[in-house]
Amino acid sequence: MKSSLKIIFLLSAFSILFSCENKLEEEQASININFANLFNASPLVLENVSYTSAKGASFLVNEFKYYISNVKLINSQTGKMFSVPDSYYLIERKATSHIDQATLSNIPIGQYDQIEFAVGVDKARNLSIDQVGDLDPSNNMAWDWKTGYKFLLLEGFVFATSGERRGLVYHIGADENYRVINLKMNPTLKVEKNKTNVLDINVEVSRLFNSPNLIDIGQNRTVMFGEVSNRVADNYATMFSIDKVGQ
Repeated sequence: MKSSLKIIFLLSAFSILFSCENKLEEEQASININFANLFNASPLVLENVSYTSAKGASFLVNEFKYYISNVKLINSQTGKMFSVPDSYYLIERKATSHIDQATLSNIPIGQYDQIEFAVGVDKARNLSIDQVGDLDPSNNMAWDWKTGYKFLLLEGFVFATSGERRGLVYHIGADENYRVINLKMNPTLKVEKNKTNVLDINVEVSRLFNSPNLIDIGQNRTVMFGEVSNRVADNYATMFSIDKVGQ
């Protein structure tokens, strides 16, 4: 009799555990975040289009990419917040598209009205050899001569007044240039099971040189560390805005 009761108890416990695991699985979903890299509200074009900075310098962009990290989804009404584990995404203007996508997996279903993320790599990971997400040195975003990562990379050419083409290199890194961004979503993002949950974010690259700080790229053609890099970091914190929320 005791043996039978023990078996029944174990079966019941297993059934409850299995039910809880299924429920947990059912309460999770994925979100695709589309980052559209723009210049003056039009798709950023590599190599073939000459742009003009707010200071009047003409330049071309050959490569543009940056790290998005430590993503959090927030419901400010309920106080609910979900931090996406190991969320390190390398976003770039690819040769084939100005839009790059980051997929957030295992997100609890529900409604969220804010998203928070950082541009850059936090101090713990920036100085660590424990690579997660897109923190792979083969992505050409790790310093060859210094521990840590480039948070944002823009390379191209700037044209001198004589018409001569000169290299434009912005490799912004270092802990002091890590920037946290919080964006409010209206309407709210409703994360639902068995649906494609989508969030579109615009990235206005022109702000890199003019908002809030005017950067003279003619005089500052190569920027990596120091006071100018801090001003550029303040600028890239303003590049992001919500374009569309929904499926």
